Amino acid sequence: MKLFHKSKFYTPHFNTVFLGNQKFQFTPFTEEDEFPSFYTHFTDRFSEKLVKELGRLNQSFFDLKSLLYSLTIQYKKMLYKLARKTVIYEFHKMFDEFHREEDFFYRQFNDAFSNYSAVENILKKYPVLREMIDRTSDQFIQYSLSIIKAYIAHYEEIAETFHRQFGRLLSIKVDAGDSHCEGKSVAILICECGKIVYKPRSLEGDQLYQKIIRYFNHQYDTELKTPIMVSKSNYGFQEYIESTSCQTLDEVSNYYYELGIHLAFIYAFQGSDFHYENIICNGLHPVLIDLETLFQSTLYFTEESKKDSVLKVSSSINRTVYKSTFFTHTSYPEENHVLDVSGLTNIELHTFDKEVVVNSKTDKVAVESQESKFGRGTNLPIYKDSGIEIFGYEHAFVKGFTKAYQVIKDDKLILQMIEEHSFFPVRIIVRPTYIYAKFLSSLLHPKYLKEKEERKRILSLFQGSSEGFEAFKFLHMFEMDDMYKGDVPYFYTSFDKEQVYSSSGHEISYNLLHCCPKQEVINKISSLSTKDMEYQIQLINMALSSTEGNRERNPEFSCYHHVHTIGREISCHTLLQQETNRILERAIIHDKYIQWVSPHLSPNGKLVSGPLNFNIYDGLGGIAIYLASYAQTFSDSRVDIILPQVHSTINKLVEKSVYRGNASAYYGLPSYYYYSHYMKKTGNLSCDSIKEYEDFAEKVVRDIESYKSLDFIGGLAGLLKVLVNLYNVEKSEVVKKAAEVVKNTIVNKAITKDQHLYWEADHNRNLTLSGFSHGITGICYALSEYVTKVNHDTSLISVIQQALLYEDRFYDESQHAWKDNRENYSTHSAPLWCHGSAGILLGRGKIKDNLGNEVEVNYLKESLQNTLHSGNKHNQGYSLCHGTLGNLDILNEIRSLESFRHKEDEITSTIEKWLVDFRRDLEMYNFQNGIKNDFSGVGFMLGITGQLYALLRLKNPSLPSLLLLD
Repeated sequence: MKLFHKSKFYTPHFNTVFLGNQKFQFTPFTEEDEFPSFYTHFTDRFSEKLVKELGRLNQSFFDLKSLLYSLTIQYKKMLYKLARKTVIYEFHKMFDEFHREEDFFYRQFNDAFSNYSAVENILKKYPVLREMIDRTSDQFIQYSLSIIKAYIAHYEEIAETFHRQFGRLLSIKVDAGDSHCEGKSVAILICECGKIVYKPRSLEGDQLYQKIIRYFNHQYDTELKTPIMVSKSNYGFQEYIESTSCQTLDEVSNYYYELGIHLAFIYAFQGSDFHYENIICNGLHPVLIDLETLFQSTLYFTEESKKDSVLKVSSSINRTVYKSTFFTHTSYPEENHVLDVSGLTNIELHTFDKEVVVNSKTDKVAVESQESKFGRGTNLPIYKDSGIEIFGYEHAFVKGFTKAYQVIKDDKLILQMIEEHSFFPVRIIVRPTYIYAKFLSSLLHPKYLKEKEERKRILSLFQGSSEGFEAFKFLHMFEMDDMYKGDVPYFYTSFDKEQVYSSSGHEISYNLLHCCPKQEVINKISSLSTKDMEYQIQLINMALSSTEGNRERNPEFSCYHHVHTIGREISCHTLLQQETNRILERAIIHDKYIQWVSPHLSPNGKLVSGPLNFNIYDGLGGIAIYLASYAQTFSDSRVDIILPQVHSTINKLVEKSVYRGNASAYYGLPSYYYYSHYMKKTGNLSCDSIKEYEDFAEKVVRDIESYKSLDFIGGLAGLLKVLVNLYNVEKSEVVKKAAEVVKNTIVNKAITKDQHLYWEADHNRNLTLSGFSHGITGICYALSEYVTKVNHDTSLISVIQQALLYEDRFYDESQHAWKDNRENYSTHSAPLWCHGSAGILLGRGKIKDNLGNEVEVNYLKESLQNTLHSGNKHNQGYSLCHGTLGNLDILNEIRSLESFRHKEDEITSTIEKWLVDFRRDLEMYNFQNGIKNDFSGVGFMLGITGQLYALLRLKNPSLPSLLLLD
C-alpha cells in the first residue's frame, strides 16, 4: 500500500517576497518534504531578508529570482538538517494510538503550524535549536552576499584569468558537507556560461603547487592539469573541473601514471586527506581539487608522546605515502571498521549508514539509519561507462611516482621554489574531520537542543578522548566553541611560521608544530633517497595488493614493478642474508617497541596493510620465529638486539588483543603460546616457570564450549597440537588434562552416519572438506599426535581410521587429484598446504609415521605424484600457505619419512628444480607472495619471512615445520 498520494496530500507552500514593485512567488518545498508548514515561516523570513540585501547590489551581474530561489532551497536543506529530528520527535508525543487514517495526526500537526504560535511553542522548549536556526539564517545570508559581492568585484579579473565570460550568476550551490569558520563551506557558482568554484580561503598554496607542476610539465615532458584560479587574501575562485571519460585504455593508463606523479609531490609536500572526493578524473588527467591539507606540519602531540609507543608507530606511518589518504591502511594493530574512502577506492563498491525519513507524511513518519550505497565517484577513470580501478595499471602508477620522486629529490629548483615562498595560510588537522562530523551529527538529537549547559556538557566529554595529550588542553576550548556553533573546528598556521591559530584568530599558547610547514617540506625533500623511495613503493604495493586481495576473484599473480633486483646468480646463503637485512631495515622501532607494516587480515576479515598483531600467521610472532631461526644459522648481532624488542611488543599486544578468545594456533591466543614456547626452546626467552602454560591450559578448559572452529588452521585441531607440544616438553598434568578435553571435544563434534565419521566445515556446516589446514586430514593429524605423544588411545585410532576412509571419497581417480568441494571454486584442488594433495601428503605421511600399521592410510603415493607433478603449476605465487615454497617445504619435510624413502631422489630433484624456478622468478618478478601482486609483505604464512624460512630449513633440517606446528 502506498503511503503517499500526490493529489491527496501535497499542497505547495509558496514564499512571496517583494522588491519594489516586483513580486516573486515560489516554493522551495517538494512533495517529499514532511511538515512544510513548520519550516515555511523560516524560509519566508529568510527570503525576505535576502531579497532586500540583493536589491542593494548591481543586479546586472546576477538573476535575482533564480539566485533567490537557489539560496532559499539551500537554506531549507540546512533547516531540515537542524530541526527534522526534533519536529518528528514532538509529533510522536501528541498521540498514543494510531488512527485508521494513516495521515490523520500528521495533517493535524502540520496544519497547526500555519499559526506561528505553534512553531514558537516548540522553539521555547528547544532554545538551543532556536539559537542554531537564527545563527544559520544570519550566517548563510552574510556568506551568500560575500560570495556574490566577490563575484561582482572580481568579475573582470576572473574573465581575464579564465579566458571566458561567465555571464550572470544564476544560482549558488553550497557544499552540504562540513562547514567551518561561522558556516562557511565550498560553493559552486552556476552562471549563464559555465560554473566556477568559490572557496572561503586563500588559494596561494594551490598556486604554489600549480607553479611547481607547470615547471615540472615544461622540464620533464608531462601534461599534468591543475585548476585555473584567482586567489585573494581569504577567499578565491577556482575552475570547476568536470568529470569526463577516457576514450581509450591508453588514456586510462596515462591517468594512473599522472596520479602517481601527483602522489610523489603530495608525499614530498607533506599532504594529507586526498580522499576520493578530492580527486576528479578529467579525461586522461587526474585533477586535485582541494589542496587545503597540503604542506602539513608534524604535530608534537603525535610525534613525542612519552607514554604510548603504539602512537609513535602510528606517527611514523603518518610520515609515509599513507599520510596522503590515497590508500586504505591501518595505523594501529587490530584496527577495525576501516571505512575505505581513499583516493583510489571504487566508492561504488561500498556502503554507509545514512539517516533517512521513512513513512513520510504519515503518522508513522520517522528517521531511520539505513545502509545506503555510495554513488559513482569522480576519482576513477571512466571507460565505456565503467569505473576502471587501478588494478592492471599499478605499473603506470608506480612509474609516475618513481619519476616524480627522483625529480623532486634531484632538481634543486623545486626546493628553491619552496624556499622562496613565504606567507600563506595552511590548515592544520589535529583530528580526523570525520570524528568531528559524527559528533556534530549526534548533537542534533532533540535532547541536546534544549539546554545550553547540557550541550556544553556533552561537548566537554569530547575532551576525554584525548586527555592524555597536553596539547588538547589548549585546543579543546576552541574545538568546543566551533562545535557548539555547528562548525567543524578549524586551526591554521602560516607557511613560514610555527604559531597556530583558531578559527576565530586566537593564537594557541602551545608549541603544537614540530616546525613550520615550510621547514617541514624542506626537511622532507632533503631526506628523500633511493632507499626511501623503494620503501614507499613497497607500502604502495602492500596497500594495493591488500585491497585487490579483498576482491572476489582468483588470486592470480601479475608482476608490475621491481623495487630491487635479486640476481639468480647469488647463493642461497647470500640471499637469506640480503633479504633478512632488508626486513630489519624496514622495522619501525621506538624504545622497546618494534613494528613492521605488512598486509594482514584485520579482525573484520578484510586484508589491509598496516602494523601487525602478535600472531604467527601474518603477525609479529611469525617474523620473530623466522629471525630466531635465522640467528641459529647466521651470526647477526642486530637480530639478537631486536628479538627482545619483538617479544616486548608481542606481550603488550596480546594483553588487549581481540583474539584472546580465539582458538586458532595460527592467529588466536594459542599462537602466542606456540611462539613463546618456541622462543624458550631456542634460548631466546628464559624458561623459569611452566605456570604461564598451565594458566593457558586452564583457560582452554574453562572456555572450551566457546570454541566453535575445528580445523587445523583456525580451530581445535591446531590448538590440540600446541597443547601436545607443551605437554611433550613440560610434562604438566594440567596441560595434559587440557589436551584431553580438546581431544574429547573434537571427537564429540564428529558426525557419525551410516558407519561413516566426519566433521563439518567451519565456514559452512553443509560441507565436509578434504585437506590439511581446513579439512579432515589436518584434524586426524592432530589426533594422531595426541595418540603418539600423550595417550595411546585405541578408540581414538578408530576415529582417525573412519575419518580418513570417509575423506578418501574425495579423491578422483580419473583426475589423479583431490576434489575441491568449497563453494565457488574449481572442481579439483591444486596441490597446496591449505587444500589439495600437498597438505594431504604432509598430514597423511605424518599420520602413517605416527601410527604405522595401526591405521590404513590411502592415497599417499597418488598425493605425492600429484604434488611432484603439479606442485608448482599454479598461479598463486610462492607463499608457505598456498604457494610453491610451501609445497617445497612439505617435500623437504616428508622426504625423510619411511613411507617415501624410495622416492627421496625424485623428491630432492623436484626440490632443486623448484628452487631454480624460484630464483628465476625472483629475478624477473621479485617475491610473489600469497596475496595477489604483493611482493613486499613480510608476514610468515603469506609473505617473505615464510619463504625465507623454507629456504632456511633446507640449510638447517633441525628447524621445525610450522606447517605442522612442530
